[in-house]
This record gives sequence, C-alpha cells and structure tokens, in this order.
Amino acid sequence: MNFIKSADSKGGSEQLTKQLMSALSAKNKVLWIVSGGSNIRVECEVMAKIPNDLRPFLAIVLVDERFGEIGHKDSNAQQLLDSGFEPDHANFIPILTKLKSTPEDTAKHYQFVFEQAVDFADVVIAELGIGWGGHIGGILPDSPALTDKKLVISYQAADYQRISLTSGALVYINSTYVFSFGPDKAAELKRLKDEKVAPAKQPAQLLKTMRDVRIYNDYVEGEAL
Repeated sequence: MNFIKSADSKGGSEQLTKQLMSALSAKNKVLWIVSGGSNIRVECEVMAKIPNDLRPFLAIVLVDERFGEIGHKDSNAQQLLDSGFEPDHANFIPILTKLKSTPEDTAKHYQFVFEQAVDFADVVIAELGIGWGGHIGGILPDSPALTDKKLVISYQAADYQRISLTSGALVYINSTYVFSFGPDKAAELKRLKDEKVAPAKQPAQLLKTMRDVRIYNDYVEGEAL
C-alpha cells in the first residue's frame, strides 16, 4: 500500500483514467466501484475521458448508498448524476431500484447484482475515500459491515440507513485508488500509515490487506506498515 503525496488529485485521476482506458482498450470487461462524497468530482472527470466506443465494456457499481426513495437528495447515485457524471453507453448499476422496498430486500438484491458484476468482470478497480473515523465506503467503525459474512449489508448507522459492500466484498478488487485530501484527513492518514490497529477502530486498515492500493493525499508519503 503506497501513499502518494501531491497537492491535488490530478495525478491520481490521470493514473486511474489511464488504467481504465488500458483495460477497456484491450477489450477487458471492467467493473469500476465508485464512491460518493469528495470522490464525485474525480469520478466525473474520469468518466468524461472514456470514449463511447469503450463504454460497453464498463460496468459501474456503488460501494455504498444511503437508503431512501429513488433520487432522494442524500443518495450517492443521485449526487453523482447531479454533479455531471454521465455513464451513457456504460452499465451504471444503482442500488435503489424500487419505489417500495425494505432496506433488507434492497441489500439482498444488490448482493445479487454485485455478484453478477464481479462474474462479468475481467478487472475490478475501486475508487474510495477515507472519511471520519477512518471509514471507507459504508464500512464504519464498529459496524456490522466489518464482520457480516454477506457481501452486501443493510444497517442503521448514526447518520443514515446504509446499504454497503462489506469487508468480504473487498477481496474481489484488483486495484484501488484512494483520494483523501484536506487537513481534516491528516490524523487518519498518519494513523493508517504508522499504526496497526483493528479495522473495527479504523476500517481503512482493511486497505493493508488488499492488492495494489494507492492513496493520493496531501499529507504523507511512503509505504504503510
């Protein structure tokens, strides 16, 4: 796991675009796992650079979603689309697909969809952020997303009813790009690089168990313990 220090996300965005384009140009079927929050801007930039003729080989799934009505204002999918993310000709797979569904049924359906997407893919590339408490995606500290045996789980967090990939789903990822910028991220980045703590206390520690992880940030550089 490498920390790459830079003033902004430009270098990481360019590298992510390059890897996606290379895989798609080779006619590989690619699954791109995307995040909400501060990653949305990068995802919009990358998506805009992928030509239409390569997009049929690309499937896009969310790492997590906030449960609610389709298109609600806090939805990660809706915020992506509202920010200019245009997945035309690619297969963008939202989590919220039925007007009336329980969180549990939504999670069960998304697990089915995620398993199909993984089976479809030759290459799986994820884009993640590191949030408060060192959480990644919908995997929050001390949450059942850390330990549940399913690949997708629904649970009530302090902020939202969340639908999230679990720690078990991370094993399918071939390459991970993490974007974490700003002074509020410094303590979590330093802790991740220099300390070994339980994922229950800092879920980002799971990144140390994954393949080909690059963390673009403006605070630390080097390899993690």
